[in-house]
Amino acid sequence: MATNSDNGPVNEIKFLQIKEVFGDREVTRMKFPGSSGVDVVLIPPSPRHSPPPAPSHLLPNIKSKPEDLDVTPGSNAQFEIVVKDSTDVYVSWFKNNNLLLSSGRTKIWNSGTSFFMKIMKCEESDEALYEYKVRNSVGEKTGDVQLLIDEDADEDEEEEEKNTKKRKDKDIDLTPVFLRLLKHEYSIVEGTRLILEVETEGKPTEISWYYEGRKLKSGNNDFMNISSNKNIHSLVIEETVVDDEGFYECVVKYGDYEISSSSDVIIEDNLAKDNTPELHFDIASSDEDHC
Repeated sequence: MATNSDNGPVNEIKFLQIKEVFGDREVTRMKFPGSSGVDVVLIPPSPRHSPPPAPSHLLPNIKSKPEDLDVTPGSNAQFEIVVKDSTDVYVSWFKNNNLLLSSGRTKIWNSGTSFFMKIMKCEESDEALYEYKVRNSVGEKTGDVQLLIDEDADEDEEEEEKNTKKRKDKDIDLTPVFLRLLKHEYSIVEGTRLILEVETEGKPTEISWYYEGRKLKSGNNDFMNISSNKNIHSLVIEETVVDDEGFYECVVKYGDYEISSSSDVIIEDNLAKDNTPELHFDIASSDEDHC
């Protein structure tokens, strides 16, 4: 029982609160005693639904994104975005959430499917994280790119150039070249010794010999030996047979670099030599012998 200091006691107000759910909304009904119906209905506002995301295949298709840059003060910095189809595509650039316009040292333009943002004569104040939005009528894609202004960037580039030159010079020193090649053709008699030999300069990482395109291995045999002694590389067949005749090649590698020297070897049959008719010369008798 509630009381009122001025007018005495007042009747306590009683009601029944009923909550019901309709779809995605909760409805509160307030029913008072003695009332045959519902006196008050509280209906909350309908919740707002976010629109469904646009299908990804309808959004702008970015083929190439801009890359972070590290430049020295006074140099230019240029960012590029490449899209597959520029129809109905717009690109906006932002710095600290502020839209950038093409003015002063900032240049913004597009050419075909490429969209550019260039900062001329960079200053320390240009160092920032830049955002971009690529949008069409369906939706947008966003990203960011970092621009650093580095006083030491030139020194780093010079040091890298020096190191690159040193590596190239080292590679030139190590890259093998032939000082002595195989002869174009070797012709020997069956059963004799065959020596194929090349001389190189540099430091090859691999020396290989091939016969008719097949890689040779000396293994543990007495009839063929493959060896290298400093810069001299040899293939020796101690006693040749007719089947040894064919195309031989020496391949010298250094990393991905490769040089080769080749020769045709002809084996003459021993029988052919043995069957060569001998020439006999008779000395004519003097007249005195017939006397």
